[in-house]
Amino acid sequence: MNTKKWKHGSFFHFISDMSKCFRHIKEFILPVFLISVLGSCAGTVPQPSPRHAEAAAKQWPGTTLQDLVRGRELYVSHCSSCHSLYSPTEYPAEHWRKIVPEMKVRAKIGEDEVLNIARYLITMSEADSISRRRKISDGS
Repeated sequence: MNTKKWKHGSFFHFISDMSKCFRHIKEFILPVFLISVLGSCAGTVPQPSPRHAEAAAKQWPGTTLQDLVRGRELYVSHCSSCHSLYSPTEYPAEHWRKIVPEMKVRAKIGEDEVLNIARYLITMSEADSISRRRKISDGS
C-alpha cells in the first residue's frame, strides 16, 4: 500500500490546506479588515476647516488649521486604542474640557498633545452647537 498517495488525498492534506488558508487570512485579510474598521471609526470624526481654525484662534490665539488637524490625528490614534471614538459633536464643549485632561494619564500623552486634542474637540463641538442654534433661529 502506498502511504504517500493515501496521505496526499486524506485528512492530513485537508488540514495542511486549511492551515495555509488560515495563514493567508492572518497575514492579509485580517490587517485589511482592521484598517477598514479603524478607518471607518475615523470617518465619523469630522475634519476641521479654515472656519474652525478662525473660531479656535479666538479662544487660543495663534491656533492654526494644522493644530486642529494634528489634534484630530492625535484623538484618532490615541483615543481609539482604548475605546470607540465619539464625534466631537456628541458632547458639549464643557464635557471635552473636563474629560480630555482626565484621560492624559490613561492615554499616556503629554501636555501639548492634550492641548491639541482638547482644542480640536472643543472647537468642533462649539461649531456644531452654533450651527444648530442658527438652524433653530432661522426656522430650518
